[in-house]
Parts: sequence; C-alpha cells; structure tokens
Amino acid sequence: GVWHGVNTLRIREAMDPAGVLTGVDPFPPGRLGFSIPRFIALSESARSSNGRLRLVRKTSREAALRWTEPVDFLFIDGDHTYDGLRTDWNSWRPHVVIGGIVCLHDSHPTPARPIHDAGRVRFTDEVILPDPRYQVVEVVETLTVLRRLE
Repeated sequence: GVWHGVNTLRIREAMDPAGVLTGVDPFPPGRLGFSIPRFIALSESARSSNGRLRLVRKTSREAALRWTEPVDFLFIDGDHTYDGLRTDWNSWRPHVVIGGIVCLHDSHPTPARPIHDAGRVRFTDEVILPDPRYQVVEVVETLTVLRRLE
C-alpha cells in the first residue's frame, strides 16, 4: 500500500535513478467522492524526482494478476492481517527475481511494539520464514528483509 506516500518517498530517494518505482494502492474514494490519501501520496512522493514513479490504483491482488514485469524489490505494507499478508505474498512472490529483495512491514515484534499475536507476524513466522526459497537478510525494528534464493 502507498497510503500517504511516506515510505514511497523514502524508497524513491534511495532507488537507482534509472529505476521505476510502482506503488500499488486502491485509494478508495472518501465521502466527498475522491481519495484524499491519493492526493497526499502524490504530493509526498513528488518531493523526490529520483527515478520514475508510477501509481497503480488497484488492490494488490488485482495489480499482481495483471503484472508481467520482473520485480527486484518488493515492499509489502498493505493489509496487516494474516489473510492480507497471505494474499499479498501469494500474489507477488512469483514475480520476484532470484536475488530480489522483499521487505515485510510490521512483520516482527520488538519490545517497543510487542505485536507477537498480529496476523502479519504469525503469517511471516509460519509461512514465509520457513520457505527455503527466501533467506532473512536483516531484521530492523518491525521490518523483515528477505532475499530470494535460487
């Protein structure tokens, strides 16, 4: 998810200048008939001109079903439930190239954020971490960073 574009901006600032960053979020319209978070995200992510930004206004699953490009960096930060991460993981995992990096937001508890029972943490522990096709590179705060192996 992109939501307000804060992480999108951080990724854009750090990415290869020749790269393309695709943010996926349905940005549902609010009571006024348009998505205020979408306008905030566009404004926030425009604070960097590094690389090229493309926003896809679909759910993660809808976007992944039509996706045809290889993914070398995947940041999953959408639905934080067990089923939400399962959907994101199963939808996008096949697109990640060998050697590609996957970052899972709010997937690891910390003393400051004891989210042991969160669905996202349980799915990460039960399904993703045991997957031999992925190796943990680093855990930073609640973020789990993985590399896809051959």
